[in-house]
Amino acid sequence: MRGSFVLGLVLLCLCLSTSLASGQVLFSYDMVVTGQLIIKSDDVQGTAFVGSLESEGMPIFDQNEVGSGNTLSVAGAVTLGSGGTGLTMQSGNFAHQSALPNPFSLDLNNGSTSSTVPSLSISSLASQMTSTANYYNTLTGSSLSVSGNNLNINPTGTGLNVFTISASALATQNLNVAINLSNSSQAALIMVTGSSFEFGSSEHINVNAPNGDTTPDSQILWDFPTATTVTEDDSEWYGAMFAPDATLTDNNQDMMGGVYVANFTETAEVHVPTPSSLFNPPAAVPEPTSFVLFAAATVWTGLRRPRREK
Repeated sequence: MRGSFVLGLVLLCLCLSTSLASGQVLFSYDMVVTGQLIIKSDDVQGTAFVGSLESEGMPIFDQNEVGSGNTLSVAGAVTLGSGGTGLTMQSGNFAHQSALPNPFSLDLNNGSTSSTVPSLSISSLASQMTSTANYYNTLTGSSLSVSGNNLNINPTGTGLNVFTISASALATQNLNVAINLSNSSQAALIMVTGSSFEFGSSEHINVNAPNGDTTPDSQILWDFPTATTVTEDDSEWYGAMFAPDATLTDNNQDMMGGVYVANFTETAEVHVPTPSSLFNPPAAVPEPTSFVLFAAATVWTGLRRPRREK
């Protein structure tokens, strides 16, 4: 009888875990690279989780020098590339699954630490990137068009505004992009279609926001659903970059937004304000089978509950 009761509880817990397993933590990280991050002597401000890391200099990782917890997590190998010597931690912990190469210069400042974590895995974040991409693919956006050398993006009201534009249009030479935010309670999701995209040094993005809106870059997310290569050439980029299947290369161009890509070659600073929660997929709805399992567990537990002797 006691075993039956325990079995019922197990079924109930299994049902609840099915409903809650897809909790979204992707955007609690400022940078997620499911494959390899190749980085020179540049600064990453925020929390980063990467599949593997190759240092080609002495890059700096920090959470604006005030953070705690894991500032940098590396699920795979940490290696030294051409000109690489190690890395600098300005805050928090450097968590790595494998042993560091020898020699490897590790500069720990402001009480930062380093630890080996054998169980470190990026698979959950990779799955969340896939589910987030699938959610974005269900959205319908307002089509954007370039007028001369100008592209104006004007979110309205509050909540999530969705826009679409082709990669070729966004790559118009000498293009000036103006994102005009009207309040801090709105967000712009800009879906860019095409297999490759290059933003040249003659193209520019400007973000206009009302006074008091201190984190406008966190209200912008560029989604590249089908891109395999994205290149930023010597012009600052504003807003998060979401390209789960792409290799991103930034050539001497600072990025003002989160980075969520397959691979990333970084040659400039990344300042990564955490994206707005408006970009999160809605809370997962339990599958029909979960409801059936829940009902079965409840009935089973009730029927098998020990009866009192009268």
